[in-house]
Amino acid sequence: MKLRATPHVSAPRLFPVAARPLSRRHFLRGVGGVTLGLPFLEALAPRSARAQEATTIRRFGVFFACNGVDMTRWFPRGAYGALTAEHLVGTANEALAPFLGKLLFPRGLHMAPRGSGRDPGGGDDHGRCMAIKLTAFPAALDTALATGPSIDYVLAQAINPGTEGARRPALNLMVGRPAGVAGLDYVSYSGSSQAIAAVNNPWDAYASLVALNGSTSDSAEARARVQRKRESVLDLVRTQFDRLRQLPLSVNDREKLDLHFTAVREVEVQLSATGLACVDADLETRATPFQGNTAFATEEPQYPLVADLQLDIYALALACDMTRVATMHFDRGSGGPTFRWDGMSHEYNHH
Repeated sequence: MKLRATPHVSAPRLFPVAARPLSRRHFLRGVGGVTLGLPFLEALAPRSARAQEATTIRRFGVFFACNGVDMTRWFPRGAYGALTAEHLVGTANEALAPFLGKLLFPRGLHMAPRGSGRDPGGGDDHGRCMAIKLTAFPAALDTALATGPSIDYVLAQAINPGTEGARRPALNLMVGRPAGVAGLDYVSYSGSSQAIAAVNNPWDAYASLVALNGSTSDSAEARARVQRKRESVLDLVRTQFDRLRQLPLSVNDREKLDLHFTAVREVEVQLSATGLACVDADLETRATPFQGNTAFATEEPQYPLVADLQLDIYALALACDMTRVATMHFDRGSGGPTFRWDGMSHEYNHH
C-alpha cells in the first residue's frame, strides 16, 4: 500500500496585479461560504502583501513488535551511507526498497535499562524496557508503570487537529491479547503511571474513527451518515466554485484555483482507489465480524486478519487527518503468538 500526500499549491511569488483588485464583498458572495482551503489569491491582497507560507502536515507513527527482531536480517547489508536497493535484498526490510529516499536506519543504539537489575525501575526486565521505550522514564517501583508521558501523547497535544487543550488524542492500536501484567501491555502514557490501553478490536477502532459508536452499523441512521460523508467535497460546493471563477480574477489566480481543485480531486481519487476513503464500506464490512466480540479478535488464528485490518485503519486515520499521531504494537512486551500461518508451523510462542 502506498500513500502519497498531494500538497496544496505552493506559496506563490509576488506578481504585479494584472486584473483590478477584487473586493472582499464580491469574493465572499462568490465563494458562498465555502470552507475548503484556498490558495493565496493576488486579487485579495494589497500590492505590498507578502506571499503565504506553505504548510506541511507532519505526522508521527510508531510500530512496536514484541521480543525484538532478527538482527542478522534487519539492518541493510553493506557499509554506512546512502542506501541502494541492493542493500535491502534478503533483509526483513526488502519490501521498503521503493521508499529508499525516505529511510534512515540508526545503528549503534543501546537498550536501556539493562537487565538483571543493573538499572533502577519496578517490574521485571521486560516491564522496565516496555515502560521506557516511548517515555524515557523508568518504571515506578510500586506500579511498574512508566513515570512520565510517552512521546506519542506529547506530540498529539502539539500537532493533532483541534484547539489548545482539546486536541484529538493519538490513535493507539494493538494486535493480540494483553497479558494482564502491569508494564507489559502498554507503550503509551499520558503521565506518571497513567497508561493508555491500545485498542485491539478492529471494529472498535474503526467505529470510533467514523462515529458509528452511537448506533448499530446496519441502522438507517448509520448508513445515511456514511453515505453523506462519502460525497465529494468538491461536488457539494461545485456551484459556489463556478461562481468564484466568474469573478474578475487575474490569469495567475485562475491557474492557482485550477491547480488547487485538481490537487484536491487527486487526493479524493487516490484515497478511493486505495480503499481508504474516509468512510470505507469495504473496511467496515471486514471489521464487522469483530463487532462486540473482542475475544474473537484476540484468538491467535485471527492474528493475520486483525493485523491487516488494524494497519488499514492506522493508514486511514493518518491519510484522512483524523489523527496525526498513531502507535501500533504487535502483541505485548513479552510472549506473543505461536506462528501457524503463511507457511509457518512453529511449536512454541514467539517469546
